[in-house]
Amino acid sequence: MTEVVAAFIGAIAAIAVYYLSARDLKRQDRDAKKREIRLQFLIEAYRQIEYSSNRPPSEMPEAFKKIECAISDIQLFGTSKQVALASDVVGKAAAGGGLSFDELLDELRRDLRLELELESLPEGRRIGEEDFEVYESELRTRRSSEREPADSLRDKSNVIGGWLPSLTLALALNAHAHT
Repeated sequence: MTEVVAAFIGAIAAIAVYYLSARDLKRQDRDAKKREIRLQFLIEAYRQIEYSSNRPPSEMPEAFKKIECAISDIQLFGTSKQVALASDVVGKAAAGGGLSFDELLDELRRDLRLELELESLPEGRRIGEEDFEVYESELRTRRSSEREPADSLRDKSNVIGGWLPSLTLALALNAHAHT
């Protein structure tokens, strides 16, 4: 009889361990999925704000749409500090002040790098469009001081000619992404 009771208690203990393990595994999976979704949306918000924050006036309608989407994502998935910084940016803009996303971008970058377990970077330094403009102007001055017209033979692929500079860059980036 004691053996039956011991077997019964062992079976109940095994079932309890199984149930508790399954429950913990589900919770871990749910938490991992939440973290993944949160990171995806915050990375996209960071990219949209970073891209849109230094656009020329001709691109502002599209840039504002991207910023609006990013602010919405931050309200849903951001920390309370990120939401407060986003609210400050919107409040200053509504009051007629300038748009500065530097603090918000720094906080997003810091939080994302921490979540992704990447090393921290110095505050306030991001590689921006101005860096690419300098690089592009250096390339331009090496060839000539003026860009050639779009209808010149050099801009068309042929046996002796080259490719459009923008196409060369796109192909290089595409090749780099697939290696």
